[in-house]
Amino acid sequence: MTFSGYWVLVGILAVFNYAFAFILSIEISAFDLMTTRKKLLWNLLAWGVPVIGPIFTHRYLEIGWAKGDSAGGNNTNLPPGDGF
Repeated sequence: MTFSGYWVLVGILAVFNYAFAFILSIEISAFDLMTTRKKLLWNLLAWGVPVIGPIFTHRYLEIGWAKGDSAGGNNTNLPPGDGF
């Protein structure tokens, strides 16, 4: 890979990091059971540590993109009174 190829890779990682950190920032801010200080620290981790920060925050807090379980998406919760 050439030197310019590395810059393309860094650019792609930066875009993904920005998108994931943005999603997590919204989710952390809306998390009611957390103090303001903890919200600030989690946001600093998500934004400050490239790539690893958003992934760690997502896994530890279980918030962000794809909130379902990773066991195949088995959802047995049915809404009440759906008429069937």
